[in-house]
Amino acid sequence: MSLTFHQIICDAKKLVGKISDHENAADHLITEIQSVCSQIDNMKEYQEEIDVLNTEAKQRPHTQLIAGIQQETRHLREIQAENKELKNALEDHQIALELIMSKYRIQTSTLIKDSEKIDEMAAVMRVAATLDEESDLKYKENHSRLQKENDDLRKILNLANKYGSLSPAEALQENKIVQTEPE
Repeated sequence: MSLTFHQIICDAKKLVGKISDHENAADHLITEIQSVCSQIDNMKEYQEEIDVLNTEAKQRPHTQLIAGIQQETRHLREIQAENKELKNALEDHQIALELIMSKYRIQTSTLIKDSEKIDEMAAVMRVAATLDEESDLKYKENHSRLQKENDDLRKILNLANKYGSLSPAEALQENKIVQTEPE
């Protein structure tokens, strides 16, 4: 009996497996049927729309449809031609702008270089003016010192002549030798 019972259990398992396979196949078929139904519905909608369009088209003569299409075609060509002209004009403007910007960059570069040169020249001129002022100041100081020294020596010479330290001939000769200013 146990062998028979074991066979029954094995047969039951096989049947359960087959039933599961049948359920999966049925689910797959249901999914496919739903997909086909959806496609049929879409085709019906499409056909209805085609019928509506055909009905409207039949109400208008074919020559009128052709004339409308030709008019739209002409209009599209005009728009395409206008687009082409606008593209060409835009390219021309871009080229002109690039040329202008190139010249602007060159001019700006030149102005910057000129400004740098002017700054350098101004610095050189400031240094030259400072050196010239220093030289002029040294010259004036030296001139003033020599003038004072000359005046002091003349005073000493006059005092020496006045009090007889020098003979008149020597004084005249000494006076001529040290004289720095024209008489």
